[in-house]
Amino acid sequence: MPAMIMSARHETLQGHITSLLKAYWNIFFKATSQLQIIASVHKYNESKKRLEDCFVASSKKGE
Repeated sequence: MPAMIMSARHETLQGHITSLLKAYWNIFFKATSQLQIIASVHKYNESKKRLEDCFVASSKKGE
């Protein structure tokens, strides 16, 4: 059972990191207009915040 919990947390963390990298990629390589850049930066900031929250929650649980 602990392995299943660890696996779920790993997948969540991996999902947050993937979202962050996709948003970063969109900011610098895909965005062609100022509005797209602003939207991509916003998405990047949201992804970064979720990732930070995940680390904080994990550290509070003592893991």
